[in-house]
Amino acid sequence: MNCPRDGRPMLHETFEGVAVDLCPACGGAWFDRFELEKFDDTVERGGSALVARLDEIRAGAAPVDGSTRLKSPMDPSVVMMRRFADPEGTIEIDECPSSGGLWLDAGELGSLRMRFPDAETRDEATRVVIDRVMSCPEFNVARAAEEASAAGVSRVSRMLGWLTPWRDAA
Repeated sequence: MNCPRDGRPMLHETFEGVAVDLCPACGGAWFDRFELEKFDDTVERGGSALVARLDEIRAGAAPVDGSTRLKSPMDPSVVMMRRFADPEGTIEIDECPSSGGLWLDAGELGSLRMRFPDAETRDEATRVVIDRVMSCPEFNVARAAEEASAAGVSRVSRMLGWLTPWRDAA
């Protein structure tokens, strides 16, 4: 498998029984679906060893252009989606929409573990963000408009119900 960032062959290394693909040049890491969950908490020894290994690689790596859209190392015809790995929107990672795998650039795993050392910390940050969004006046205006629109659609649907008599039979 080749690095989506620089195209070089990746190293296949095992941490606490989980094989991870690492780029020896840029210090990025590929996680198959659900693998990141085995490394993102600070209590996970494999995660500490992996971060140390990635930091070792990153020490000699040139900075990367994080704005470049990457292709999946699993299927180079698929462009990965950029998404946030944290509720505060500070750490952006790449996700393969077909395989569910994740690409983290150098330093992103360490940053994720530092900012959110455990599930409770991430859950609390998520609650804070949700509370902030739910109390935002713009959100409440949009929600009221959506509810009014849904109610209008429902009224029109009931008025035109005779067009689809099979609907009442269900």
